[in-house]
Amino acid sequence: MGDPFARRVAFEQRPETDTFLAWPRIVPTTEIEPPDRWGDMDRARSGLAEDPSRFAGIRPYAPGDPTRRIHARTSARLGRPMTKRFEPSRQREVLIALDVQTIDGPAWEAGFGSDEVESLYVVAASIVRSLEARHVAFGLLAAGYTGAETRFATVPVSSSPGQVQRALDLLARLSSHASAPFERLLTMAARTVHAGTTVLVLTARDPRPFAGALRRLERLGADVVIIACGRDAAREASRARDAGFTSRRATMDAHWESAERLVIAP
Repeated sequence: MGDPFARRVAFEQRPETDTFLAWPRIVPTTEIEPPDRWGDMDRARSGLAEDPSRFAGIRPYAPGDPTRRIHARTSARLGRPMTKRFEPSRQREVLIALDVQTIDGPAWEAGFGSDEVESLYVVAASIVRSLEARHVAFGLLAAGYTGAETRFATVPVSSSPGQVQRALDLLARLSSHASAPFERLLTMAARTVHAGTTVLVLTARDPRPFAGALRRLERLGADVVIIACGRDAAREASRARDAGFTSRRATMDAHWESAERLVIAP
């Protein structure tokens, strides 16, 4: 460009730029049992959105049931373990708490493996899509950076149109490094969670260090289900059960870049 006297001045050429978000891969999944099954023959199974305030009776103990639900008196009388069962919550809400940290230790010191974190995000995105297909109200929490001022990434629980897009947008922006301890995120979740909400904890590490925060959620009436991910999913799921929590393993049939199926099983 030139000035009024035709002398050459500074020149700058800027190409057009577009901004886009790359969502994590979404893999077809076997899904967790739907949290909206109720009735005498279709009561919620262990680990679903049961309401602890709505006692429904006793049933035989099954592998994977939390030990805290064993009915001591009935078990002693019958000579075999029996488990309490509850009516499912009719509020049908699921809160996904995503543990971005994949290595034990303080959040500010622990390193991270981008491949392991990306695998976690694929699991989260696949579960989000599954919940949306079942018309379940859900939300998402993670202690990771997204470019916003807050260190916590949140999508409030909702079943409104566009909820799955909001969750996937957040996962696309989410950093692969923890922004705060996972325990602090769970403490924040306890301020808004209510009885009947299923809290799905997606983690690739030993859940025992934050067991105290999970038990606080349970005391508030939330139904905590730990989804163990990563190469050590079987071991971490076993540790979660030993600590008294309901747990599931999330495994893909191949590396996350080429996987065609996500299986969530006890």
